[in-house]
Amino acid sequence: MKKLLSLLPILLIISCSDGLKEISEYKLVERNGITYEVNSNKPFTGVGISEQTEYSNFSKNYYEEGKFIGWEEFHSNGNLYTKQFDSPLVFEMYSYDGQLEIKTLGDLHEVYHWNGQLKIRRIKDSWESYFDNGQLRDTGSCINEQKIGLWKTYNVNGDLVESKEYKNNEKQKCYFE
Repeated sequence: MKKLLSLLPILLIISCSDGLKEISEYKLVERNGITYEVNSNKPFTGVGISEQTEYSNFSKNYYEEGKFIGWEEFHSNGNLYTKQFDSPLVFEMYSYDGQLEIKTLGDLHEVYHWNGQLKIRRIKDSWESYFDNGQLRDTGSCINEQKIGLWKTYNVNGDLVESKEYKNNEKQKCYFE
């Protein structure tokens, strides 16, 4: 048991480290759309670090075989602010105190209340919104940002208060805030 406990800190460090080489963005150069370390002919795989300035936050740019694949930007307190990776599409935005505010993963898009509760979830044309207590507020479908088909609306206690059918010619916007 003592051996297992003594290995725990090492296992935590290894699991938290992604093993990618990290170097300053100033030590990277782009040639013909491929990123290399300065004075190298091998496409760079790793993380390019950009230091915080008065005009931008500290950030990390990720490269795989010389191709840019994503980035992370941090608040001045060190907490993650935004991250985006393109394959699959991932985007997340966080508040200054580290609370997740927006999350996109492929066709899934979510917005969160101030308290961390889900506010809006959209998957392709399917739409759900929630009160800040976590209770479902309304559900339905949106096509081209217009409500379509059956929409159900609930009160803060979860009781159904309205069911309405929207037709193609009705102009009722889906608000995504």
